[in-house]
Amino acid sequence: MRQKMSENKFTDESGTIGQASLRDIAEVCGLSKMTVSRALRGSRRVRATTRRKVLETARRMGYVPNRLAASFGRQGTKIVGFVVPELDHNFYSSLMMSIEPILNAEGYLLCLCCSYDRVAKELSEVQALLEWRVDGIVIAPVSLTQSADAIFRIQAMGCPVVLVDRLVPDIEADAVTVDDRDGAFAIVTHLTEEGYRNIAHIGGPENVWTAEERLRGYKEALSSAGIEPRAANIVRGETTIAAGKASAELLLIHSDQPDAIFCYNDMVAVGALMALNQHRIRVPDEVGLAGFANVLYNDVMSVPITTAGQDTNEIGQQCARLLLARMTGKSPTEPVHYVSRTKLLVRNSSLRTSVTQTPPAQSSAEKPLSASC
Repeated sequence: MRQKMSENKFTDESGTIGQASLRDIAEVCGLSKMTVSRALRGSRRVRATTRRKVLETARRMGYVPNRLAASFGRQGTKIVGFVVPELDHNFYSSLMMSIEPILNAEGYLLCLCCSYDRVAKELSEVQALLEWRVDGIVIAPVSLTQSADAIFRIQAMGCPVVLVDRLVPDIEADAVTVDDRDGAFAIVTHLTEEGYRNIAHIGGPENVWTAEERLRGYKEALSSAGIEPRAANIVRGETTIAAGKASAELLLIHSDQPDAIFCYNDMVAVGALMALNQHRIRVPDEVGLAGFANVLYNDVMSVPITTAGQDTNEIGQQCARLLLARMTGKSPTEPVHYVSRTKLLVRNSSLRTSVTQTPPAQSSAEKPLSASC
């Protein structure tokens, strides 16, 4: 028999110290382990007075339930994995803040993993989550072409999965994305309407869904305005402030400098603004500037930056609901693709005219994955 040493530490005959167990609580209460277990689970088969006694004893002894052991009996761990490509920007942290409360309300714990935009790391994180037998996974894939292995592995294990923010071609899975193409098209169209004609694009990494879609929207908007997209006006790189500054420097050394720059995201746009300021180029009079995502505090910027707003609350909540439906067997047979629309947010960085109306927010639409772009 183990003897009490402190409030929550116990020792057995060999002197081994450990945490309080069901057996310890049962011995103190003079009950069976089964009764203690039922009381801790809130079973109605245990009288209220007995349950209160067990809960108070467990609290006093510092009892910590073994959720992993309990999961063996119910065929589920109540853990959901969330695999993101980076932690530098607050987009994914905002998503987590929207996903987690919905899952918590249903008794699930959200486990955050980061692939750091590396395919091998992504695969190892997915493998670890599968080994822990998580009940579901939300993942923002690293690569258009190389992330398929990780997702196929999830599906092969019969684990529900929802793709968020980024798609992978030929993968049939529930997904929640932003209409990146439409958001980019709206921004570049706004720039052309402000009179900018030589519009450059600082894009994101190649082989990433969001970067390719925003580049597509940029090109289509130029073509729609009768402007031929020029390869010399497109620079691609990482999605940081430093990368944005370096890319803008490359554009500014051209003899035919751009009169506007549309950036992959707001972080890149901040870097571009730093480069323009260093060259004493006035924004927006000489060069217009726009970003994407609306994740920065524009009120502290020297020049507030035009951007495309994304509703991270809507995106995160849809992810959680799709995954819960899939985990509980309440989803339709076919994968569901939820597309969240962006909102054009016009600010001083792109305003050549004195007054510009900001378009109203667009609604979101749900459509089958097979119909997505």
